[in-house]
Amino acid sequence: MGYLEMKDYTKIKSILELFLDNPMRIDNIFKSLVLFLETKNTIPIKMETNDFKPTDKISHIKVDKEIRAANTALDKFSNKLLKESAKQRKHSSAIK
Repeated sequence: MGYLEMKDYTKIKSILELFLDNPMRIDNIFKSLVLFLETKNTIPIKMETNDFKPTDKISHIKVDKEIRAANTALDKFSNKLLKESAKQRKHSSAIK
């Protein structure tokens, strides 16, 4: 069964039995875990990275333009919220 020995799998199943009382659920979780452990090293997993490196100059310019547009929109939205908040504070203080 994969890279673990049979006694390791029996220990895993006994731990599941300790915490769960439904035999069907225990079997399903155990089978899923065994499948994961057996395929862990055979299936490539794509890792996300935070480094974005465009392949050419044009795409780099487009990405920069979108980032600047998003920052501008965020600034406008923040200013709008600040103005509305100030109006509400002014209005609530006038009511008191």
